[in-house]
Amino acid sequence: MKSRWTRLLPVMIVAFMIAFMDRTNISFAIPTMGRDLGLTPSQLGFSAGVLFLGYGLAQLIGGWIADRGHGKLLITVTLVVWGFAEIAQAYVKNADQLAVVRVVLGLAEGGMFPTFMLFINNWFSPSEQTRANGIWQICYPLAAMVSGPLAGVILRMGNWRDLFIVEGIFPLVWVAAWVWGVADSPAKAKVKCI
Repeated sequence: MKSRWTRLLPVMIVAFMIAFMDRTNISFAIPTMGRDLGLTPSQLGFSAGVLFLGYGLAQLIGGWIADRGHGKLLITVTLVVWGFAEIAQAYVKNADQLAVVRVVLGLAEGGMFPTFMLFINNWFSPSEQTRANGIWQICYPLAAMVSGPLAGVILRMGNWRDLFIVEGIFPLVWVAAWVWGVADSPAKAKVKCI
């Protein structure tokens, strides 16, 4: 089942890289965003962190949905929701709107981790699962290496609103690769991954 390694894992890696960038890019936007919106450091800190309230709740709900055989659908929907939530950050006008959008972003992204763990369980034998987990979780250092320089380029060419719009487009585009490259289990795969 070689294409599990070359089809499923790369799609998962990129999806989680996009999620990481969308969770953390607010730190690059804060200096000018705070000034433009008249937000205090406390309001900005709260808005940056409140994402994880939604994220934590969604991990519980997402795992439950994925366990019922709907992980692919869950991530398909959440890619779209978090793309629009990311873009919505570009249009906030105050701290309350920013906090709400950040919670929605967390709710959309939170189900990914438990769903990906289930995909590893469904697609890889027990003797392969540790290696498969190590491979897809390379997304963390890759995203950290890419997100800062990418945010810098976007901010240099535009502003903090452009950062959220551009990075919000990524999940809306990547959803096509997700739909094509992923199935909940080998039994549900239209293209057999061998």
